[in-house]
Amino acid sequence: MRLLILVLVLLCNASTALAQADFSPLSLVGKWTTEARHPSGATIASNVVLTQNMRFSARSTVDGKPFVQFGGTWSVAGNLLTWRYETSSAMAPAPGTTDTDEIVSAEDSRLILRSKLSGKQHQYVRMR
Repeated sequence: MRLLILVLVLLCNASTALAQADFSPLSLVGKWTTEARHPSGATIASNVVLTQNMRFSARSTVDGKPFVQFGGTWSVAGNLLTWRYETSSAMAPAPGTTDTDEIVSAEDSRLILRSKLSGKQHQYVRMR
């Protein structure tokens, strides 16, 4: 019985460690794109560039028409990606705003982030 309890405790600790994996910032560097359908039916596409000097730039379109451009700095701590907005062509995200996403997974060609603000999950594909 004690052995079973010990095994269960070890398994729980291992799954917690995996859920809180550290992600290397270098694995996120590159150009990423995502696309989603708004409830209105409009297609929202975003391109994000993450650089080695920890800066980012992004632009979003709605049905192919420019919507917003923004940029700033980014950092990774454990499984959290923090965005610090310095510029924006629209009211939101406002310069000075900080936003955090949970890194669900980061692979060579795919990045999945979950917004801490909205709880929504977004899949990004690495652009070549």
